[in-house]
Amino acid sequence: MKITIRGTGRLTAPPETKNTQSGGKICSFSVAVSVSKDEVQFHECRAFGNTAEFIQKYFTKGKPIEIAGWLGQSTWTDKDTQKEKRKTYLYVSEASFVLSEAKSQTKQEPSTEEDDNVPY
Repeated sequence: MKITIRGTGRLTAPPETKNTQSGGKICSFSVAVSVSKDEVQFHECRAFGNTAEFIQKYFTKGKPIEIAGWLGQSTWTDKDTQKEKRKTYLYVSEASFVLSEAKSQTKQEPSTEEDDNVPY
């Protein structure tokens, strides 16, 4: 059973992309989500292939992102304790820009050479 999730948050750091042994891409990033006025949750995310490339190219720290995906676990054995470790990730299948953020930004006029010479 897959638990699917869709939500909006902000990247907490620049996304990191690595190449897999098979030649694909994997992008790792963390998203902060405001749950209420006083509570923020942080979620570790992974994206693959074209979605990974899209996130790496267009998203930076602090930028809002809308994502959809499923919850999954990564399992490994700790070398020191020989105990099994698990970590839950949100595996991202879709990512998109948050359009409401773009609408709320004020439109600025392009600068001219005259503006560059103003002393203040």
